[in-house]
Amino acid sequence: MRYKRKRKLSYTLIILSILIVLIYLGTYFNNIKVFFHNYGAKLENIFLIKYEDFNKNISLGINKELEEENNKLKELLSLKESNYNLIISTVIKRDNWYKYLTINKGKKDNIKKDLAVIDNNGLIGKITEVGDNYSIVSLVTSNLPDNKTSVSIGNNNYFGILSGYNESNRTLIVDTVSKNSDIKINDKVYTNGLGKVIPEGICIGEVIDIKLDDLELSKILSIKPSINYDDIKYVGVISK
Repeated sequence: MRYKRKRKLSYTLIILSILIVLIYLGTYFNNIKVFFHNYGAKLENIFLIKYEDFNKNISLGINKELEEENNKLKELLSLKESNYNLIISTVIKRDNWYKYLTINKGKKDNIKKDLAVIDNNGLIGKITEVGDNYSIVSLVTSNLPDNKTSVSIGNNNYFGILSGYNESNRTLIVDTVSKNSDIKINDKVYTNGLGKVIPEGICIGEVIDIKLDDLELSKILSIKPSINYDDIKYVGVISK
């Protein structure tokens, strides 16, 4: 009889122990659940904020780019109204990045070979090939022999020839400049209209380096271009 009571008591203690353990585990796992729920909510908020910031930055970037393009087009249209008879065109293709680009205007738009091509900051090149609905522009950075352009340098209008492009330091090269010319760093360079292909007064850039040629007979100038030849989207073709 006493043995049965002891066994019954043992069973009772075991059951109570199991219940206590289960209650403890339940509380423990519930705390873990609450912890992960709260932590997960924080992570969700963090990632949601990051995602919203990312979308906002992307949107701002796109809007800024569109605004910049719109401003460039407005400036080009303003240039057309004030200074030049321009045929506004869009760049649709780049070939040999610093040599050629293709625009979306051609014979049907009265574009002809050798017309000068500019943007609101300066000279881009000239038309070298014309189709019905497109034209190919040879850039002043192309280093082609027939792309040499006569220019004037500084306030005294010293004569020189825009003869090429140094791709390594992204400067234009002006040579055949008088050895005795009083040219200074930061002097502006413009087309001078000689040769009657490129009109007078189109900006080329500014002088950043001056040196003598190998024979020390004339000066060679390094010119910082007035335009970014990596970012050309709209151009104006100067119609004669």
